[in-house]
Amino acid sequence: MQGVTKTGKAFPNLPYSAVIIDSTYSRLLYAARQCFSFHTQTNRAAYLRQLQELWCPDFNPNPVLPCLCVRTAFDLFLQVKNFPEGSELIMTAINIRDMSLLVQHHKLRVVPVDMDVDTLEPDISLMERLITQRTVAVLVAHLYGRVINMEPVLALAEKHNLVVIEDCAECFAGFSHLGDPRSDISLFSFGIIKFSTSFGGGVAKVRDHKVYKKMLALHKQYPVQTCSMYLKKILKYIPLYSILHVWPFPTMVQKSREMGVDWKDTFVSFLRGFPNNMIQNIRYQPSSPLLAVMAKVQSEFDPADIAVQRIKCEYFLSNLPPCLKVVGTKSQVNHFWLFPVVVDKPDLFIACLAAMGVDAYRGATQLNYIEPDGPNVPLGPPLPEQQALPPLTPEERYPYRCRELISHVVYMPVNRYVPFYMLEQMARVCRIVMLSLEGIKLHGSEQMAVETCRTIKSRL
Repeated sequence: MQGVTKTGKAFPNLPYSAVIIDSTYSRLLYAARQCFSFHTQTNRAAYLRQLQELWCPDFNPNPVLPCLCVRTAFDLFLQVKNFPEGSELIMTAINIRDMSLLVQHHKLRVVPVDMDVDTLEPDISLMERLITQRTVAVLVAHLYGRVINMEPVLALAEKHNLVVIEDCAECFAGFSHLGDPRSDISLFSFGIIKFSTSFGGGVAKVRDHKVYKKMLALHKQYPVQTCSMYLKKILKYIPLYSILHVWPFPTMVQKSREMGVDWKDTFVSFLRGFPNNMIQNIRYQPSSPLLAVMAKVQSEFDPADIAVQRIKCEYFLSNLPPCLKVVGTKSQVNHFWLFPVVVDKPDLFIACLAAMGVDAYRGATQLNYIEPDGPNVPLGPPLPEQQALPPLTPEERYPYRCRELISHVVYMPVNRYVPFYMLEQMARVCRIVMLSLEGIKLHGSEQMAVETCRTIKSRL
């Protein structure tokens, strides 16, 4: 691996971000034009019919409900199921905060279950110990574009007659995988930083036709998102798209960061879906322009985009030093929606990468770990077959592995837009940084590690 760019110049700053907006200017302009077009009920029905046809192949014919977002679909499902107050819902312990807030809004209790960092699968033995007489459902999230094995979860749910909620918000990669048809509901997101974004929108596949019809009837009672509400989002995302993807804006942002002005947190704040009044804001039907964009983008889905994403990420992975731990490397399927690594000192790791011109980030998503209720709040009565077992202690219930992951995760700027030669250089930077961090364990300060990286870069 050479220390020069394709053009032979010294090692450059890399103008790539940890997240991408998977779109084009033409799609953004199409979305904006739809907001000024006249949409009849006939048009709206055609968009919905097109989405139904895309999402109902023979291998998973479960009916489909296009929604404003995943939160809308999840909220509808919980309203229809109407679980008894105080029921327990076991949830994989990494998710966005809004999902646990929705569970609590319906007066249910969230019971987090720890996960394996290598496979991103829930700890099945712990999950079974967490099931009580009050448990009604399990929610399993596929994280970072990794698709986990659902068989153990489905088998456990069948054994104990539990509802299975499959959160596929981060793993859409075309129509070859649409969730497991045995899951009671599978949820997909097309928010701004998701693959095949429609700048909003979500899809739910519901196994039980009676539940689906009730959700559909309730959904039709919601007001329809106005064209102006959707247009406001589009107008917000056009400059964000430019900043992330259109030369010279990424380079300009990078230069401003070198001068001590980092706009990253400001940019990410614009990506938040529903910062306030969540329940009120999610209880809308999607606008006709949003449905039109969903139908267009999804009908034009190109599997080659995901294939290139996977090729680029696997190439980068193969060039990384073994001491740098990558999350989810043993997942059943990996579409690399994000490229997360785990390090001992994430802030220092990011600072060293930045000194060498690589823009990694910690807060690229809203994902966080979910803590259980306080240690003095017991779970529900144990199942008959578990009454002879001692109750789980607070230490056994706490999701330590998930806490460790979220506390130490860094998202690398690796995606299909990064050229191979820059992936090679970024991998080389990672090796240099890991050596610098190893050096400060023996002597020197953290600032010395950053300065060392800066000096090395200047000499490449």
